[in-house]
Amino acid sequence: TARPSSGATATVDLFNHGYVNGDTVQIFGAAQAEYNGTFTISGVTSSTFSYTMASAPASSTATGFILSRRLIDHTQTGWSWVSYADGLGKSLELIDPTLSNNDGQNWAASTVLQGTPGAANEEAKPRTKGKSGGRKPRTRK
Repeated sequence: TARPSSGATATVDLFNHGYVNGDTVQIFGAAQAEYNGTFTISGVTSSTFSYTMASAPASSTATGFILSRRLIDHTQTGWSWVSYADGLGKSLELIDPTLSNNDGQNWAASTVLQGTPGAANEEAKPRTKGKSGGRKPRTRK
């Protein structure tokens, strides 16, 4: 839950979050747009943290189904992953089972809400072969 903001600073109550001062956290789902975004947090305790918005919101209390997640990369390089498979009602599906599961590019959010448990993945449907006999690349929208 978000406490009433003080100017442009919001304080979040989130038990046992595991964040530390200086973490980069993405906040989304607040009905008031000012509360949403990517922020560096401070004032961290075991159950709270604070962040500063670009401007003071019109409402001092955020409402909505508000989620937070820490953005980390541990000095790794690769594709940035922001997806509905991150707890927003989609499942993560393997695109091509003949390729490595270790490559992020070989995974995608399902096109079916709640995924396809017990059935073939939507992303792994057979693709048509081109003149070279290889697979045609799938175009993403």
